[in-house]
Amino acid sequence: RWSPAAGGCEAALQQHEVLLAADIVNGDGLSEQVERMVRLHLAPRGLFLMVAPRPFHRHRVDELRGLLLASDTLQTAIAPVPEWLSAGIEEAADIKHELYVVQRRTPCEMERFKRPSRNEETTSL
Repeated sequence: RWSPAAGGCEAALQQHEVLLAADIVNGDGLSEQVERMVRLHLAPRGLFLMVAPRPFHRHRVDELRGLLLASDTLQTAIAPVPEWLSAGIEEAADIKHELYVVQRRTPCEMERFKRPSRNEETTSL
């Protein structure tokens, strides 16, 4: 049970080198909560590894995918789960899964990869 007296505030602010998740998004609002928790608790250069059904198979996974891919602070790669990893899992024959590999950028990387604002966008002739 969380309490400020038991160090809950400090624990709530901790960052971790690795965060693991599997099939955690299946309802309204969960995508935003997961993305927020990753931003808050993933240390710079840390990894968030998640296995999730493809958006076709699971409600709201597409929202989390979009949030992670659009983030300036997170670098995200998504790949199909290899067959060897899904061997023996009954639902794998019907429901295809994806592996999300998300790394938090350092402050220097965030500056280098900063997206231009609409006012800063330029076009070349």
